Amino acid sequence: MKQRHCFFCQRELVEDIAFCEICGNFFCTACLAEISQREYDSAYPVGVCTGCRELQSKKSKTILCPRCGFSIKEYRSPLTTVDIIIECPTGREAEGLALIMRDREPRMWALPGGFCEYGESLEDAAVREAKEETGLDVELIKQLHTYSDPDRDPRHHSITTVFIAKGMGVPKAGDDAREVRVFSEADIPEMLAFDHKRILDDYFVSKKTGTKPGPRGIRPKRGPG
Repeated sequence: MKQRHCFFCQRELVEDIAFCEICGNFFCTACLAEISQREYDSAYPVGVCTGCRELQSKKSKTILCPRCGFSIKEYRSPLTTVDIIIECPTGREAEGLALIMRDREPRMWALPGGFCEYGESLEDAAVREAKEETGLDVELIKQLHTYSDPDRDPRHHSITTVFIAKGMGVPKAGDDAREVRVFSEADIPEMLAFDHKRILDDYFVSKKTGTKPGPRGIRPKRGPG
């Protein structure tokens, strides 16, 4: 059987792939997400209303081949991501949380996180993303919850598993982060990227009550017709 490799990263493809029927090039899901992000940034540049941009981006699921411009045929499955709630000492009694200012759209404060690579566990992905974006070494404490609402990210359907971790070291922005800062609960910005405000709301409730977030994202079944 002929091996298939991603046109961009040359990684051998096994599953969760996409391809262009015109030029025959294959793409891994990570690179496919990057294509989607570039098209999103190009179609909806900075200065365009965020609300309108998100509504428009959901109307079209077509991704174009970067080589020939034709539509890519997708074997569609949600993208697997991780987000990390990093607790950092602040020198006061209460701990702070490390948030990043994203260096790409939406350019907002967000939890550190990113895509899980093929062959990588969620735990390893969380440790890696935390280090790449915040410069912090982290000790994973536990999982908070998994968030799977198809509309949680306007760019694509992603499922994220959120970890709570202890941060060690000096925060330093890197990779996709423009800035990293440790916030107290009272100082966390009201507007965060994606569904990260809801995630942090769940985190603080869980911390105070000792309960975990319950199931969400269950949609009512459509009736006949």
